[in-house]
Amino acid sequence: LVLRESTTPISHVDPVFIQEDASQITVSTGPLRAMISKTAFNLFENVWLDRNGNRVYEVGEIVASAFGDNIEILDSTTGEIWSGVGVPDNVIWEYQGPMRATLRIDGKYRTTGVYTASKHLMYTTRITFYAGKTEVKIEHVLRNSYQSNERHVKVRSATLKIGNGGSVVKAVRSGSISWAN
Repeated sequence: LVLRESTTPISHVDPVFIQEDASQITVSTGPLRAMISKTAFNLFENVWLDRNGNRVYEVGEIVASAFGDNIEILDSTTGEIWSGVGVPDNVIWEYQGPMRATLRIDGKYRTTGVYTASKHLMYTTRITFYAGKTEVKIEHVLRNSYQSNERHVKVRSATLKIGNGGSVVKAVRSGSISWAN
């Protein structure tokens, strides 16, 4: 590989475009638009796919909407279901550029029905968007790091639901990568 400095900047046809206000973030990559709530994080609120390529996200092009809890775990010791839905502790951009952008969301799991936040079980979700692409990378990390009151949680299952649930993919082991439509 040879690196040469060029006077003409190279730009992508569809750079990552971000709109953000106090309650939500909307990211467009060209063929994909995703809406993420900052007040009731539930992974994606809506996802559109510009199927006809006219650069307009139409009602009929919604491919995923948030129904129920999209982030939940089952504690095998107590049988409790914990939900990641709620106001996140932290929402920051780790990287924002024209070719890709990575959003980091930190939050706490809550017991379903009561929605009392756990001091023990937290999560970090990173969502990376790519310019001109329809795919996104989602990294969801469970954190059990409340040092003053250490507790061990035996997770029976962890679920990230995207879209209408047509594909079910399970992680084979911790840190494994799974792909789904």
